[in-house]
Amino acid sequence: MMNKDWVRWPRGDPEYQEALGKFIDMVNEKLGNPEVFSCPCVDCKNLDKPLPAKIVYAHLLRRGMDPTYTKWIFHGE
Repeated sequence: MMNKDWVRWPRGDPEYQEALGKFIDMVNEKLGNPEVFSCPCVDCKNLDKPLPAKIVYAHLLRRGMDPTYTKWIFHGE
């Protein structure tokens, strides 16, 4: 299981960006490299249509992770 502390770090920090990349890699590994998956950003909240990994990465970098999404059930946990 991936450490989730990074979701509260400042999004401009290189450590956040590195952890975000590891999150995307983990999702790809756990879900078998899907073309699209749920976006857990504060705006999408896993409710909008699934998106490509690059878009999910961009959303999480700009908007951050939904703070209520603590068990990553849509992302292989």
